[in-house]
Amino acid sequence: MSIMGFFSMSILGDSKNKTLAQTIKFMDIKQACIETQKELEAENLNYPLKFEESSETKEIVGLKCHKVKVTKQTAPYDCFDIWYTKELGMPYCNALTVYAPIKGVLVDYQIRKMGLELRFIAKSYTPEDVPDNTFEIPASMKIVSKEEMAKVFEGL
Repeated sequence: MSIMGFFSMSILGDSKNKTLAQTIKFMDIKQACIETQKELEAENLNYPLKFEESSETKEIVGLKCHKVKVTKQTAPYDCFDIWYTKELGMPYCNALTVYAPIKGVLVDYQIRKMGLELRFIAKSYTPEDVPDNTFEIPASMKIVSKEEMAKVFEGL
């Protein structure tokens, strides 16, 4: 995710090591936070969701996508729709997230991260080989705790 080149954030899941890294670049701040499976599972308990599959489909960025109605269990009046695709052959890509029951790639969804409610919508899709190092944390990034990373978001 990038906002006008001033702020960029990425979320990198590593299914082999069962970790999730979040990176941010904002002006002179370049930080990364790495969460373990245990930490992620504890965090997921704080954002319990109920999923209701729909038969509705639509095309998003050239992919056939499936609709799921999501209800926040702690706020049943707070519902939203997400969309995912099965076409990319990655049924377990959400394993470390609250979306683990969704067996496909999310293309329109929301999540709470670092105290912020974020919505992600795919804007384009181009099938291409991506070098493995694309998913590595750059050496220029300072590895920080989740609490230290959260302070950056609080300051925004």
